[in-house]
Amino acid sequence: MQIDARGILWLASFDKGLISFNPSTNTFKSFRHSKTDSTSLMNDTLSAVFIDRDGGIWIGSYQGIEKLDPATGKFTHYRLDIKQNIPQQNTPLFQITEDKSGKSLAGLW
Repeated sequence: MQIDARGILWLASFDKGLISFNPSTNTFKSFRHSKTDSTSLMNDTLSAVFIDRDGGIWIGSYQGIEKLDPATGKFTHYRLDIKQNIPQQNTPLFQITEDKSGKSLAGLW
């Protein structure tokens, strides 16, 4: 769970995708996987959400990392590649953070 600069709460759910809550309008918004939309979530099983210093919304899942463009609602996918010494293709990303220089770091299980 993370809160962005606008006060919007972001939740990564285990089987319901990404959920945002705007307390100013008391509204929820759901971002889900769609088989017909390649810019939707890779799947609805999420394990982490992180907001970087530039306001980028990063999502960890069992298939890799995704970045949400809040203006368009579209996701850019960064899939885990088992050829790059990642233990399993379905390795969940449980933590995403950044260091002092702004480099992103991911914790795998």
